[in-house]
Amino acid sequence: MPDAPEHSQRAYELALSQQADVIELDLVVSKDHKLLIRHENELSLSTNVEDRAEFANRKTSKVIDGLTVSGWFAEDFTLDELRSLQLRETKPSERPHNRQQNDQLPLLSLQDFLNWNQQQWQSGKKFDVYME
Repeated sequence: MPDAPEHSQRAYELALSQQADVIELDLVVSKDHKLLIRHENELSLSTNVEDRAEFANRKTSKVIDGLTVSGWFAEDFTLDELRSLQLRETKPSERPHNRQQNDQLPLLSLQDFLNWNQQQWQSGKKFDVYME
């Protein structure tokens, strides 16, 4: 069974089906100060942002942890703009079967996750959440 793109609702559902007791969320901030669930604030490896012509002018370079990184960054987009992006497999050579899920799942905000989390708890699925 394929995994799912990192930090997607499908990945969290898969984790629960495998009896996970903790789900870890990495959080970054959008331009309008909303929390988004992502490993990194740079979006080009994990989303279809590079294919979106309307966002081409937002490509930039920033220093992250002492390294210059070029790409598109969550803090330069509003949450609504970020929600228009679709997730992609970040390690296609290691998880080639996950590429079939590219561009099928939306990014999640923390609020999206909390709404989903509440539904899970109401249906009896209990787990802890660790945020960083």
